[in-house]
Amino acid sequence: MMVLTAAAAQISVPLPFTPCRSPSSPMVVLLGGVVLGPELGLLSQVLYLAAGLAGLPVFAASPVLPQGPARLLGPTAGYLLSYPFAAWVAGVLARRGLDRRYLTSVVAMAAGLAVVFTCGVLWLALFAPGAGTRSLGAALSIGFYPFVVADVIKLCLAAAIMPAAWKFLSPSLGLRSRRHSVQRSRRHAVAQRPRISEATESQERLAAHEPEACLAASVDHLLRIDALIERGPGPPPSSVDPTILMRPAGVQRGAQCCSRFTGFAIS
Repeated sequence: MMVLTAAAAQISVPLPFTPCRSPSSPMVVLLGGVVLGPELGLLSQVLYLAAGLAGLPVFAASPVLPQGPARLLGPTAGYLLSYPFAAWVAGVLARRGLDRRYLTSVVAMAAGLAVVFTCGVLWLALFAPGAGTRSLGAALSIGFYPFVVADVIKLCLAAAIMPAAWKFLSPSLGLRSRRHSVQRSRRHAVAQRPRISEATESQERLAAHEPEACLAASVDHLLRIDALIERGPGPPPSSVDPTILMRPAGVQRGAQCCSRFTGFAIS
């Protein structure tokens, strides 16, 4: 995306009444944020500015404004320095789904373009050469009004790219997501097979050792019956041991055996 920004910067229209040129790079910056996302979009524009600081001819060609670090001190520095932030804003809005439809895509890219114009005009009014004698209205007249109509037209054209791409890719993405869901279901079924086998083996071991479980339960309940006899006459408590309901079938069978031979109803 840094290379595309540098290439788009070479396509610019000089205007005689303003030191700022009308390049196509802002639209590439906004598309980069929408396509790459906020983090990578911002990083690509930081690399673009770093290449310009290193002296590479990545900025718009101009007979008046030189390439290199001096460009970031001239009248167009505010626009250039705003590129990372504009890409980040457009990327954040696109991540929230605003790039899926045309109108919302226009909103996302317009927010990024607003960042570019705001930084550019403020730079012209406050920091650019001659800013001491330049009012905000003068900054708008040379840095906003001459470019806004053309940039809005270019924005409306660029905003149609991502919705068209989503519309073209959505069938294949839907098929891919269905394949992933089927694969996840198969992996889940394979992962559950050992657990089912272990549960089956546990049940078989319990059935094999059920007599021992019955004997242990019988001894346990006989001791508790003896405690009830020592307690004296009166109805037995309604619930002797609430954990009996959580015991295996063999333990419940032992309790039934003790109740049948002793006459005490143990639940």
